[in-house]
Amino acid sequence: MDLIVNITCAVIGMIGAYGIMKAQERGQMKMNMQFELVNDMQSIWERMAADFSRGEVSDSLKTAVRMAGHKIDIYCNSRWFRRGANRKLRNAWYAFQETFAVSVPQKPRRGYGYEKVSKPSDFGLDVKIEAVLSALH
Repeated sequence: MDLIVNITCAVIGMIGAYGIMKAQERGQMKMNMQFELVNDMQSIWERMAADFSRGEVSDSLKTAVRMAGHKIDIYCNSRWFRRGANRKLRNAWYAFQETFAVSVPQKPRRGYGYEKVSKPSDFGLDVKIEAVLSALH
């Protein structure tokens, strides 16, 4: 009888250890995806600042925004969350995309002692990026 109890306890212990390992693995994948999204948002911000100061929106910036949108959709639709979770992140990202789509930076203008250069904050994109970053944490 002791042998059966010991085998049963060993099997239950292995199953528990496997379950804990999978939960930790899933948590690590979620954290890696969050770090990747935060890095993407920072690189988008840097590209936006550089492009807007030149008065244009480059194709690489548009591609980066599109790819970040796909990553956010994957992150929100993953099995880590119940359906409908991360509504705050989705709403912040959609608000950023809508504002980014209609923002048209102007070419730099120089006058007598002043210089007019477009910035992402002129269109409210800094607030939208901050909302996305705060929703990620």
